[in-house]
Amino acid sequence: MKRLIALLSVLLLALGMTGPAFGAEHCQDTGVGLDANYVNEVPDEPFTVTCDVGIFFDENGRVEDAVVRATAADARSSQYGVYVYDARVNVTNTTVDVDEDYPHEFVSVAYLDGSSGRVTGNELDGAHRVGVLLRGAGTNVTVSGNAITGTGKKTSNWAENGIQIDQGASGIVRENTVEDHYWGLNNFSSSGILVLTDGVNVQRNTIGGNDLGLWVGGDNNNVIHNTIKATDDPDVGVWNDGVFIEGDNNGLRQNTLINERADNGDVGVWVFGNRNKLIRNDITGWGFHDVHDGGEGTVRPRPFQ
Repeated sequence: MKRLIALLSVLLLALGMTGPAFGAEHCQDTGVGLDANYVNEVPDEPFTVTCDVGIFFDENGRVEDAVVRATAADARSSQYGVYVYDARVNVTNTTVDVDEDYPHEFVSVAYLDGSSGRVTGNELDGAHRVGVLLRGAGTNVTVSGNAITGTGKKTSNWAENGIQIDQGASGIVRENTVEDHYWGLNNFSSSGILVLTDGVNVQRNTIGGNDLGLWVGGDNNNVIHNTIKATDDPDVGVWNDGVFIEGDNNGLRQNTLINERADNGDVGVWVFGNRNKLIRNDITGWGFHDVHDGGEGTVRPRPFQ
């Protein structure tokens, strides 16, 4: 029997059937408390995540042209499509598709613990928790040119966010389309882009059909030239506001905020915190308030004065 196994191993190696074929069927230890279908390699064929992580990298590399699926049948309590740990990795032209009835937490692309790189030109559909997550001190990533689409109306399990940056991470978020993240009850809220850290640049994104277009909870962030829409869709959640700012010294400049809802019962910009700047924004159609200023020392040049 041992001789037979050895001969089969030689045959598989000769046919090039090691690596991805093995990874698709077996969960491999990553050394960080998770297992993964693939470790520091990318499969040539589409595959379904059956482990904690679909593709795991803790070495510098790239994930390109991958097709990752997450199904309700193979769901765990939390899973990741692509997980980058303390490495420089570019994720490009990759598709992550999550079943509509997926029951738990799924993060399509995650960079953690000092990771860096670019997330560019990907299609992330049905995030179920977060489409792109940047987390941890030293993590610095550019997220650009992606189409990130949530599940739509949810009333159970988890509220979704499109792009989330927190716990000391930083980065640039530009020219993404982020849509359909909303929670159908009044106890939570989803966001298209959620910034809970400092020094992030959010530029030229198109954000629509979310409970809240953009939530800025950190300091010294720069939000410029974005288009944020509240769509006239009765299924969109209880809240349908544009921007919520609660940190200090953030700049909201030259953005377009449009409310297309028939009831017009929402707020374009909520401002809290100190010394936030609202400069040359085009805010139209918000029947309750274009700007609700609950902050201290908010800078609002004309016509806001």
